[in-house]
Amino acid sequence: MSWRSGRSYSQDLRDKIMAAFYGGKPARAVAKRFAVSVSFIYKADLRRRRTGDTGPGQQRCRMPLRLEPHRDAIIGHLRQHPDATMAELRDWLEREHGVRVALATIWKTLGRFGLTFKKSRSGQPSRTVRTLPPRAPNGDACRPV
Repeated sequence: MSWRSGRSYSQDLRDKIMAAFYGGKPARAVAKRFAVSVSFIYKADLRRRRTGDTGPGQQRCRMPLRLEPHRDAIIGHLRQHPDATMAELRDWLEREHGVRVALATIWKTLGRFGLTFKKSRSGQPSRTVRTLPPRAPNGDACRPV
């Protein structure tokens, strides 16, 4: 089981750890067996004695999502302007809604909304970089004459 920073252990794992600890096994042995820290076991025990609960506490230091209140406006704007870049979206947000955010914030927010900036297949060919010549019907590359 791998644990990631900022995430709580599952309740079933907590129950197994505390059952082993209350069953008389030393905290260090339980910690080694379940790949948790010794301090986690003592803190979970203290929490159970204080509150009667071994569940995870409330997560702290969670930043509120700055663009969540503007969700409908952003989605509507992107439906009207599907070719908009993130910089254009950022400028629009600042101009229309008075919200100034970094491009990374816009990127993460659009990901949470399930939106992407993938190019459509029907887009125009590149105007800045020379592209390869189209293939001939027989598969050979067309060469300019």
